[in-house]
Amino acid sequence: MRALNRALNRAAVTDAIVFWETGRLGYNGVLAAVLIGAAMATDGWLGIGVRFAQVIALGALANGLYCAAYPLDLLAQATPWRQAWRRYRWIVWAVGTLLAAVLAGLASLLFPLGMHLPD
Repeated sequence: MRALNRALNRAAVTDAIVFWETGRLGYNGVLAAVLIGAAMATDGWLGIGVRFAQVIALGALANGLYCAAYPLDLLAQATPWRQAWRRYRWIVWAVGTLLAAVLAGLASLLFPLGMHLPD
């Protein structure tokens, strides 16, 4: 019985890693697109260069928050609704990615990347 539980746990962890790490590529791509869009809408390339450490720190924070999906995924896989969760968890990924994109867009409006240099 313990061997079966261990195998199921290993399968759940592997499944979660494969799903969420593959999804991380799209997540980071969406956030990069928001950052590039904000830079193109302003004279933000200089702002990105000046605030490079802040951009990296916010990217690290966003990726750290993305990791919150792992324990939730493992908990959901430990329930009787494992198959349904595996079928529909992409919705959680899409909603979380959309929320992160909206927050990144709001941050770019509240803290513009553009540096308005004197003439």
